[in-house]
Amino acid sequence: MKNSLKNSSTKSDDILTVSGLTLLPAFAVSYHTRNSLKAALVICILCILSIIAISLIVAAFLRSIFDLMSIGCFLFFILMFISSRMFPLPGLQFFSITDYPVNVNDIFPTTPAITAIDKVMN
Repeated sequence: MKNSLKNSSTKSDDILTVSGLTLLPAFAVSYHTRNSLKAALVICILCILSIIAISLIVAAFLRSIFDLMSIGCFLFFILMFISSRMFPLPGLQFFSITDYPVNVNDIFPTTPAITAIDKVMN
């Protein structure tokens, strides 16, 4: 029982480490934020957890780790490309909720995370 508790705390420490390493390059090139660093870390942790969830869904349909490595890399490249971070994409409206348009790329978890990070960091 003690060993399982140790592993769960190690996993949370890993998520915090990855979140810190995600923001480290921005601060390494003397980027300063006017907003809370805690909010940026919370957003990074939520994005990491959503990407882990997508990884588990993709892994459930594949037979081996080699399939996951080849197909997963391609899918996550597409996921980052569609999030409009590398290249701005025109908004293709999927549907709207009252006056708020929901675009096709808004259904992927990286798009709202990137939008939230932009609002917090700028």
